[in-house]
Amino acid sequence: MGYQVLQNIVFSQSDFAPQEVFYKSEKSFPVKKGLVLDQDGTLDFFSYFNMFSWDKWQEYTGVSSLSLVLDLAGSCEVAIRCLDSSGKVQGESVTLLQTGGDILLDVPDKICSGHIGFSIRAKSPVCLKSAYWGTCSGSFRRDIRTAVVFCSFNRDEYLYPNLKVIRNEELNNLDVFVVDNASRIDENRIRAISENFYLFHNPNTGGSGGFTRGILEAVKSSRGYTHVLLMDDDIRLNGETLFRAQALISLLKPEYQKHFLSGAMLQLDKPQMMFESTARWNGFRVKNYKKDLDITQVKNICLADKDEKRDNCYAAWWFCGIPLSDGIENDLPFPFFIYGDDMDYSFKRAPGLLTMNGIAVWHESFARKFSPLFKSYFFCRNTMILNSLHSKKFNYFHNAVNSAAHFFVQLFVHDYRSASLALDAVEDYLEGAEYVAALDEQDILKYKSMPTDFKARSKKELKGAYPIQDNFRRWFSPWYFLHRKLAVYNYEQSGAEIRTRSVRKILALLNRYFKLRFLFILRYPKVSPGYRKLERGLQFWQDRLYVSEGA
Repeated sequence: MGYQVLQNIVFSQSDFAPQEVFYKSEKSFPVKKGLVLDQDGTLDFFSYFNMFSWDKWQEYTGVSSLSLVLDLAGSCEVAIRCLDSSGKVQGESVTLLQTGGDILLDVPDKICSGHIGFSIRAKSPVCLKSAYWGTCSGSFRRDIRTAVVFCSFNRDEYLYPNLKVIRNEELNNLDVFVVDNASRIDENRIRAISENFYLFHNPNTGGSGGFTRGILEAVKSSRGYTHVLLMDDDIRLNGETLFRAQALISLLKPEYQKHFLSGAMLQLDKPQMMFESTARWNGFRVKNYKKDLDITQVKNICLADKDEKRDNCYAAWWFCGIPLSDGIENDLPFPFFIYGDDMDYSFKRAPGLLTMNGIAVWHESFARKFSPLFKSYFFCRNTMILNSLHSKKFNYFHNAVNSAAHFFVQLFVHDYRSASLALDAVEDYLEGAEYVAALDEQDILKYKSMPTDFKARSKKELKGAYPIQDNFRRWFSPWYFLHRKLAVYNYEQSGAEIRTRSVRKILALLNRYFKLRFLFILRYPKVSPGYRKLERGLQFWQDRLYVSEGA
């Protein structure tokens, strides 16, 4: 094969991400194309987006050589170092450059290990125009074509900037599908951005329906897509992330070609902090790996790149690359509406997950968007369905405890509307798979949505109220129950909801709970297998999305 660019060095800064996630510097400043250093200035590219994960590239692709290519002018010293998993320097190669232009520095074999980065110290004023990590040793290169699928519902403030980022990256063999669950976007506006961007109006069938529509459109297309890349509509995206995803997928060894590519989630409100790099479901709760790592710290960057080789891990659909293998149209996601679809599909179709530092997006905080309907109805209902779909991993005990926990946690914090929603979730689950699949989610959104009452409170209103956060740890809920009055603050701390313990409401909810628990014992043996038997292939989804096979 010819020379292959694996990772471009990212200079770009944004109004939401700190410079340190890209590089650190002294006596430097950005110009229209590149960075300029004054004499004795330094640039340090040992960063989350610019270090090279040698061990992973070698494992996933078999790459056996690496070069650093620089386009610069001026005299400088370039130091290439390798770091171990704890961030300690294990080897170094230093080169003094006296000339400008394109300069190729081969990384010595002795330091091809761990994480590889470089720094520059200027001996005279220097202009660094571009840089990248590349190789000429990849032996598994194959042609791919990717359909990027955005599932969108009235998030124009995120969608259009991301579309422009992708257009400006000028990537080959990549098209964009915008699935508009609100059916309101003008197709001309999408096609005006790029001729390789396509719009599909869709009924509001949530994330599972929107992403499934994108998968179906890619499968039936004549453009020869090999992969779909699913992305949420409320993310911020760096275009280089897509380039790296394409480069990695195109070079994978055969044993990794059916793996899902899992992009990490960085926190949009704390952009130097990671929220997750893969996660695990244990039948009761989600374990987010690498949560709250500060990726401006070198040791954390190395830690963030460690794969979690555990059972029941999954790739979230804020950035998830999925190979379009044979028969995928007959094995499509369950109609969860929201939550659970990415877990189920990873368990069902992914032989493993691929992760890589620098393949990540910034995502809006979940704490800001999770309503009582989401947390207490969809989360409770869908995780019970998920456990039933994968009964070899999870069983009656998981669902019995899971549903009880959702109810009692809300009861303990005096949130009686959410406790009632948790019971609604159990009722609907017990009606079975056909019933859930036939539910009109718009009716659920209309009749089950319950507004919160977060607002500024006076000292009089707060008097005697025990303060807690809306995203409290559920293990503490019995302690909160001991307080008659709670002041529950929202994520921004801008307002609170006052909740007061009510014995009358507690008794009414407990009466309903124990009746449902009896039904749960009786119906579960028949209901649970029904979810595994539900047909969710091509015809099921075409009927659900009103899409004809020849559309």
